[in-house]
Amino acid sequence: MEFRALLIEIFNQLSDNDRQSLHFVVGNRVPRNARDDCTPSGSLRLLDFLFDQTLITEQNYDYLIHVFERIKCYEAAKRLRQHKLSTTSTSIVEAVLSESLLNIADDKMKSSFGDHSERFSHIYEEEQPSTELENSILQPNNNIFFAERYQFDDRERKQLSSTITKVLAKKYLILSIILTLILILCILLYLMLVRFCFIESPKLNDTTLSALLLEIVYVIREGLKYGDSSLFQNETFGDAKNLELSYGDRCIGVELKWSLHARTSQREELSIFQSEFTNVFLLDSNEEISKINLYQDLHETHSSIIGIQFYTTNGRKTNVFGSNDGHFLTESFERYTFRYANGRQNRERGIEMLQFFWIKQSSMNGQIGTVPRTMVEKCGFTYTSNKDFKFVNATGIETSWYDIKRKLNLQGDQCDPTASYYEKISKRGPEVFAIVNRTSVFYHEHGEWHKYGTAADVICAIIP
Repeated sequence: MEFRALLIEIFNQLSDNDRQSLHFVVGNRVPRNARDDCTPSGSLRLLDFLFDQTLITEQNYDYLIHVFERIKCYEAAKRLRQHKLSTTSTSIVEAVLSESLLNIADDKMKSSFGDHSERFSHIYEEEQPSTELENSILQPNNNIFFAERYQFDDRERKQLSSTITKVLAKKYLILSIILTLILILCILLYLMLVRFCFIESPKLNDTTLSALLLEIVYVIREGLKYGDSSLFQNETFGDAKNLELSYGDRCIGVELKWSLHARTSQREELSIFQSEFTNVFLLDSNEEISKINLYQDLHETHSSIIGIQFYTTNGRKTNVFGSNDGHFLTESFERYTFRYANGRQNRERGIEMLQFFWIKQSSMNGQIGTVPRTMVEKCGFTYTSNKDFKFVNATGIETSWYDIKRKLNLQGDQCDPTASYYEKISKRGPEVFAIVNRTSVFYHEHGEWHKYGTAADVICAIIP
């Protein structure tokens, strides 16, 4: 049914010239009236006659394929070949078995009816002599009268065999991959079972537990208490408690506010309340505060913190927030970084009391074996002396103008609100010098500050 529907579809697409060529090539194998009727209905009768004469069957239609190729209807021949390939590939095993059985039957039929087939062939040729073209077309169908069988030419057999081989190879590869994955999974499951069922887990004794705990130990160190010590029991702020800090938290920045104190000597004082100046100092992701400088007012009955300055692990240093005209204090501990602060603040006096807390990650051995050392800043520079015109290397450690002025009995005002002051520790150089913005160097003489014209190579570092 499917094959006859395909033939109807193919014949409906033939042109009139193709029909006439088809009827002519078939020649005297069909009656004259069927050969001369080239209409669509006449072509169907021609097909019906070919089926009756077993020139074509639903299993063997090579004759029709060759006819289409001879009249150059290649599209029709191609469709018939595709149909033949699709039908034979779905039942290749049955076809091969059927062919073997038919060959056996064919041999028996030839042995029994050989003479009759030859006489029948001679009679048929005498009645209807065939042309050379028809003989070449009809040659593959010599055994059509004995049994229906599948015919495969060498090209189709090789193409079909190659297709089947590729499909089987692909399926074999997929099956091999699946089996390999299953084998690996089984091995992993087996090892896990052996690990958890037969191998005893090591017990955590006191030594092992201590070793594990010592891997990450946070060491907290309290700094000194600055300001009025009598007020340390009356703290008004505590970062750890107010902010609910944990050991893993880190300081990411500091917000500072200060104002001018009108009732005293116009000195800038730190104050959280009623501030006129605000500054936010933010740290980088890989940066910590490693050192803090404080400036304390000692003139008042209750001393207060009037200035503060921060140093970081990346070598940055802030300007002094507030005023640096006070007693110089510095706090830092080797390998420790700032974590939080506690203190007391007053609306009138500013910060009256302050204490810093420092932290480091270490082990118990490191904590016991390492005694924290206070870190100070040392700065040096080079200049040419005006006295002997020699090249001088001068070095000093940090201090404040308030302290060095009283220590050396100096006169005059401070150099600059942003200046850092250093006391000489080298053999040559000024007794005190000031550095502004890490580039400009000043020396103090006769109550005034003077800038070095030849100062160079300004280098500052934090040392224990």
